[in-house]
Amino acid sequence: MEAKSRRFQYWKRIQAGILFFVFLFGALFMGSAQHAFATERVGREEVTRVDGRGRDVAIREGGEDIVIVPSDPNTSVPEGYVRVSFNKGSYGNFGEGKQFIFFILKGKTIADAKAANPALVIPTVKANTKYIHKGWRPEGFKVYKTDLSDYTMAINGNIQFQAQYEEKPVVVEDDPKDTDYVKVAFKALEGGSFGQDSSNNSIKTKEFYVIKGTRRGLLYINVKNKAVPIPDQGYAFNVWDPVIVDEMNRIQGGEVFEAKFKKIVIGPVNPEEINPDDMKYWTVNYVKGEHGTVAQANTFYVLKKGKNTLTSLIAPAIIPEDGWKFTGWDKIDTTEINQNLTITAQYKQKVVTEDPKDKDYVKVDFSAEEDAIFETGSITFWIFKNEIIRLTTPIVKGKTGWTFIGWDPAVKTSYSEDTTHKARYVQKPVIIEEHSNDADYIRVTFHANGGRIGTVGTKDVWVLKGIAKFSDVKKKVTDPIKTGSTFKEWKDALTNGTKVPEDKVFNTDGETFYAVYMKSIGSGSVISPPLILNTPKFFTLKDEANIRLEDEKQGKIYIAEGTKEALNGAVKLDIAVDEQGKIHINFLDKDGNFVKTKGAVKLIMPIKEGLEAPYRVKVNGVYTTYGEENGCYSIVLRPTADVEMIRFTDTVDKQEGILEGTKEALNGAVSIKLEKKQSGAFVFHLYDAAGKEVSSNGYVFVEVPIPEGKKAPYRLRVSGVPTTFEETAHGTISFAIYIK
Repeated sequence: MEAKSRRFQYWKRIQAGILFFVFLFGALFMGSAQHAFATERVGREEVTRVDGRGRDVAIREGGEDIVIVPSDPNTSVPEGYVRVSFNKGSYGNFGEGKQFIFFILKGKTIADAKAANPALVIPTVKANTKYIHKGWRPEGFKVYKTDLSDYTMAINGNIQFQAQYEEKPVVVEDDPKDTDYVKVAFKALEGGSFGQDSSNNSIKTKEFYVIKGTRRGLLYINVKNKAVPIPDQGYAFNVWDPVIVDEMNRIQGGEVFEAKFKKIVIGPVNPEEINPDDMKYWTVNYVKGEHGTVAQANTFYVLKKGKNTLTSLIAPAIIPEDGWKFTGWDKIDTTEINQNLTITAQYKQKVVTEDPKDKDYVKVDFSAEEDAIFETGSITFWIFKNEIIRLTTPIVKGKTGWTFIGWDPAVKTSYSEDTTHKARYVQKPVIIEEHSNDADYIRVTFHANGGRIGTVGTKDVWVLKGIAKFSDVKKKVTDPIKTGSTFKEWKDALTNGTKVPEDKVFNTDGETFYAVYMKSIGSGSVISPPLILNTPKFFTLKDEANIRLEDEKQGKIYIAEGTKEALNGAVKLDIAVDEQGKIHINFLDKDGNFVKTKGAVKLIMPIKEGLEAPYRVKVNGVYTTYGEENGCYSIVLRPTADVEMIRFTDTVDKQEGILEGTKEALNGAVSIKLEKKQSGAFVFHLYDAAGKEVSSNGYVFVEVPIPEGKKAPYRLRVSGVPTTFEETAHGTISFAIYIK
């Protein structure tokens, strides 16, 4: 029962729907009839005006209708007439309110119908997007104009004119002034263009007009021969952005398609910073090998497209280890890059002591000559031609009493041919007053025995063993003085000694001779100045950066400061002041041996009594820049050992600054930057291989132009310290700084 009720309700709903549809169709039909074609009608011989709704309209000629425009397109063809109809075809629609069917007397032409009724128009068609209405084509005939003005045949049977269309071109280059079209642009980014114009300028942008709604893939098919990406030298075309090839998205207008290019070679780069798509690039790594370092930017990425060799790459810089020559890479330049490659640096040692059987080397020999002997070191070397080298020459011991003074010819920093160096000698002085650590000399001490020799109680001299005589030695020692006494002679012992003979030859180290006096006669007395003993003291590590050494002379303190590397094992500062007031400086190791410094050392010395600024200071005969600190003056001494000084230059405002220092002092710096403050002061900056600014590890030496308006010598305060600047031989000022 319930199922039957449901079926009944369902049938009722269907009936109601049918009634509604019938009602709707009637309303539409009536509405259509109310908009039927009506016009003024003109006959050729008589005019009959007919007005009305929903009825046939006829234009008469001699009592017969020439053309009938039915209000209902389904009206049957009246007898004696033929049906003329129009089909909109597949690519357009009739304009609103236009008739698309009428009846014409058999045998009449379209022109007859238009003449009978000037208001009669051939229907217009609005073509769909992408199409143009080109005309009408009756079945089996050609295409006629849209107004059929060229269709002159008499119509004797029903005829239908089919709207004919022509597809618009998808893309045009000139503005078609057609709303169906929108503009798009193609741009070539860095690395390429679309060719050149008539003036040989690169074409970077091309514009086209494309039918709106066209799929991107179809657009590309139509422009691919007109917007061809042409890579610049060193580039290859990569992609279109946004994607256009085979892309289904539709064009809306305003799109810009960018042609992107890839470098065929990327690099050199730091592989930790850049790592392109390894599906598209081969990786070429340059590695340092065994005896050098390579720049951080040591990797290239080479596009897999095309054929490339190592000649297309500029290899990174190599810094060989000290004593080694970089000779090239383990793969030749013509090696084809068709896989990932590792290129390894190759080296040769600049100086070797065994014959390398290599034409790149020359032979260098050392000859002792004069019956001397070689104590240590090699006497034959093979040296890489024309390379700067630091050759460690053999140590020569001459015969007793003779000093080795060098080589003939002098040792060079580079060699281009086989060379033999012969040792040169000079006779040693029989007596010296400074300890030289020379085994040919032995020490002799003269003791004042309660008096003084000059200002000291004892005096040491060093004499050639087996050669020096007492008569010669005593000439170097001032006769001692003692209050109330007169010096008489020298004896070989303090108690029960004997007078030293004049012809005594010294063979024993450490002999001491004592002064013997006689009582002075007379009322006067000799006032001796206080005895100042030479009691130098020294300190080792002051802090992590510098070592400080001190010495005391004549009641005044002398100080030397330097890094551990600069002092080169020195633990004692030895100061001597001669009769002319000149200060002689030496550094001694823990065993008392002389040490040459390998870096800059700052020396702080007391200002001579009675001397007031401005005054000038000479070092080794050259006026030198110095500072004044707490009643002392300070200078920075250059290394006395044969060490390499690394030199940098930079220019600011066309003024050149020079900085040089030892490898240790530069603390890994590989470049400098010179800055000039508004005050005119110059500031130096140090940078390591990674471009990071670093401090110096000790003093470095700089040279800058003399400030405008100044003339050396002149005084300025530098970091609060009064400093006297001296001019160099080439018109600049040179001084030492510690870069923090």
